[in-house]
Amino acid sequence: MNKLCCYALIFLLLLFLVFFADYLKLRSETKQKDIPQKEITVNNSQPQINADPEKEKNLRYLLQKYLKSDLENEKSQDDSVITNRFLPDIKPLNDIVISQKFTELHNGIDLAAASGEIVIAAAAGKIVKSGYDEYFGNLVVIDHLNGYSSFYGHLSEIYVKENYFAEKKMQIGAVGSTGFSTGPHLHYAISENHEFIDPELLWTN
Repeated sequence: MNKLCCYALIFLLLLFLVFFADYLKLRSETKQKDIPQKEITVNNSQPQINADPEKEKNLRYLLQKYLKSDLENEKSQDDSVITNRFLPDIKPLNDIVISQKFTELHNGIDLAAASGEIVIAAAAGKIVKSGYDEYFGNLVVIDHLNGYSSFYGHLSEIYVKENYFAEKKMQIGAVGSTGFSTGPHLHYAISENHEFIDPELLWTN
């Protein structure tokens, strides 16, 4: 009986040594391999407008001059193109269904839409907020460098990063129901010189 136990213990010990040797070999091979980690990036090809503060300052001045000018005949066709590029006068969704209008207590409009529907930038500008907000959930804020800013709340996904430059009609996110929300929709707001206005007043179509 004792002899049988000794054989069993020797067998178990050999089995353990085989498994341990395999484990060490596998661990050594894993360390030697350089496994690249997949990096999640969004729109890295967009130029960073804040890389040149002087250029941004000049652009702001130029846009303010064109937008606030009362003399329309002073504006050339090129000036008009620049103005329109940075004016948030288009709708952020293809199909607009307003579920809640702009009021003094509701500083934007709620646009009902299916989750995942693409949201576009209402005008060109600098992304000054791209992240999570306790109330608005996934939120994107664009400074249009002319006194106007646009806000896009409750997004399911965000496609842009802070300090990057967005072109007009660029895809910036997708409709969702993040933050304080009861269902999929886009909270869309416009501020003019730090005061919220009805976005519908700017829509040209």
